[in-house]
Amino acid sequence: MGGAGVQITSKSNPLVKELRRLKTGKGRRESGLFLVEGPHLVAELLSSAHEIVRILVGSNNPRTEIQRLAAAASRQGIPVTELSEIVLRDLSDTEQPQGILAVVKQKNNQSIPTVPASDDYLALVIDGVQDPGNLGVLIRTAWAFGAKLCLLTPGTVDRYNPKAVRATMGGIFHLETTVAAPEAIMTWAAENGVALFAGDPRATVSLYENVFPRKASIIVGNEGSGLSGAWKVSHLVKYLSIPLPGQAESLNVSTAAAIILYEAVRQRLLG
Repeated sequence: MGGAGVQITSKSNPLVKELRRLKTGKGRRESGLFLVEGPHLVAELLSSAHEIVRILVGSNNPRTEIQRLAAAASRQGIPVTELSEIVLRDLSDTEQPQGILAVVKQKNNQSIPTVPASDDYLALVIDGVQDPGNLGVLIRTAWAFGAKLCLLTPGTVDRYNPKAVRATMGGIFHLETTVAAPEAIMTWAAENGVALFAGDPRATVSLYENVFPRKASIIVGNEGSGLSGAWKVSHLVKYLSIPLPGQAESLNVSTAAAIILYEAVRQRLLG
């Protein structure tokens, strides 16, 4: 992808065509890259260990924050390319372009990391969630509660979808995420002493009666159908109900995850 100090004014530019493909799942899979948009996310990105291929900024953008981020990227040796307003709008995934984009290498880990023997460990397993906004909020929530890892099953929506990336609010740059099949996750949990928990309104054990061990992973499932069959036949998963004294039958998946993660963290802080 071209050199630094370039200004692009045409949507038919070869680089623009290449970058436009990153707005599609196929383009992201084939290139191993994804786009990040907006000053907040780019600032989080620059403070992370992700490899940034290029920064793209609107030409003559007066915002001091964007100029500061572009200068910081240049100091790190990252190429900075200026785009005309029409090209920036073409690459943007938001209604109002935010003046800055980054092209980033995906981190596609091939194995689940080993759990340190002596540390507390909290993880979140996301199984088959389809809405990218929900996925992003789940990653953000896990990050906020100090989880070390998010494990995504193969049926889950692409974590590098632009909407998902925005919804993480930077969490995807700081929290390790790995794609793994349920069977591999259960093997990992058994080998590393990680207890598995999932919410189920029919469970006889309440969330607030349960005692979370120091190594635990919370599993959340698809918005409509819940957990996939592999989990349901496993003896490793303990199911917990969240008391709902109101009239609603269930909770949004990200809300349920936040409640369970909060209780696990609360017990750690008290213990």
